[in-house]
Amino acid sequence: MDKPKVYVIDTNIILNNWTVPFSLQSDIVIPQIVIQELDKKKDFENKSTAYNARSFNRRIKSLLKQQNSTDLLLSNGSSLRLIPTHPQTLQDTIETLGLDPNKNDSYICAQAWLLRQDGENAILCTNDANMWVNAVTIGVPVEDYEVVSSRSPQEQMYAGVANLRLPFEQIDAVYRNEDVYIDDTKYPDLHPNQVLVIKPEDDLVSSSLIAFFKGYDRPIRRMKRKKEQMHYAGISPLNKEQSFAYELLDDARISCVTICGRAGTGKSVVALSYAIENLRNNTYDKILILKPIIPVGRELGYLPGTLEEKLGPWIKSFKDVLDMVFKEGDYEKDGQTFSEKAYQYLLDSNAIEFQPLTFMRGRTLTNTLVILDEAQNTSIHEMKTLITRVGEGSKIIMMGDIDQVDAPYLDRQNNGLAYLVEKAKDTHLTAHITFIKSHRSDLADWASDTL
Repeated sequence: MDKPKVYVIDTNIILNNWTVPFSLQSDIVIPQIVIQELDKKKDFENKSTAYNARSFNRRIKSLLKQQNSTDLLLSNGSSLRLIPTHPQTLQDTIETLGLDPNKNDSYICAQAWLLRQDGENAILCTNDANMWVNAVTIGVPVEDYEVVSSRSPQEQMYAGVANLRLPFEQIDAVYRNEDVYIDDTKYPDLHPNQVLVIKPEDDLVSSSLIAFFKGYDRPIRRMKRKKEQMHYAGISPLNKEQSFAYELLDDARISCVTICGRAGTGKSVVALSYAIENLRNNTYDKILILKPIIPVGRELGYLPGTLEEKLGPWIKSFKDVLDMVFKEGDYEKDGQTFSEKAYQYLLDSNAIEFQPLTFMRGRTLTNTLVILDEAQNTSIHEMKTLITRVGEGSKIIMMGDIDQVDAPYLDRQNNGLAYLVEKAKDTHLTAHITFIKSHRSDLADWASDTL
């Protein structure tokens, strides 16, 4: 009989999500060096990282006071052990194993190795690639957070679209706007607001019916308009996925739409053209564009100038898209028509606002179209913080590419966007679509596939 697993938790797991050690259905070991590393991060510039460090340490302090022991019993029946660092023992072990004595990672790997020598089935839990290699080299098995938490692989992340086959009679009935329900025994894994691409069972007709699934207790409804009939601030969809996104955005009952796709697939164009069209129609009072500031080099605070000037490099991509939107069709507001000056007019009238995601705490956003770009660079905590700001009459669009994660302690599996897509697929309040085809250039398309 296999021994029960004992997970040795690395610091980066906690800095991404402090609740992980308390939610796993296995016994947990936290080396003392991890607590020391967390203490150094409690005032870290990255607010989400600092929040996770402080929250974990507060929880540990509370449990220590309650149980008066370093071998803690958790509410799920698992145990969490705090193992003190014995410098000489660990240093001797690090030297024996050939690890770098100047790195804290070496102490964590050595602790896991010693537990295995004592007969425990110790497994290191980390998302650090270098630490992973070192641990495997010395014979310590490793699992990342995704495997340990038993979440579905993000390679198969929910795409928002399902392919179905129905009898021709049912397809014809949907075309006539009659009520047709999906059989949950035949198609058991559908989700609210999912796009259905439906073909006849007999293959006699090659065309497809596009419908939207709202629930097994509600009839499916075909797409309202063809792609050629859609126009948003002069912009029309270039492919079926973009038309799906516009249809989902037009549904007033959907408060949050997530859009995934690689560079050049048109995420920003779709979001901003929809936003401008609905600002013109007075559906929303303003557009709020957010972006997590992941600096390369100097931090945001050290750049000279006002907030607007500091944000300049990060909002340039939106300015480029807005220039394209206004070029396609005149923007009219308050009885006046604007073309080249439309962007500046929106800024001056406070109809469009750019903010770093960091500044969202404490705000309540009503009658606002919120656009979060580069959402893959948010943590789960940051994603929750933003969504809980959304008030009545507002809609939020999250967009990003989970293969382009720049934030520390995050990867394509545990970032806020990927987490939200999977977590929210069973609520009628959200919808998701994945863009596939790039329209930037043949070279950009090739680079995304090849490099």
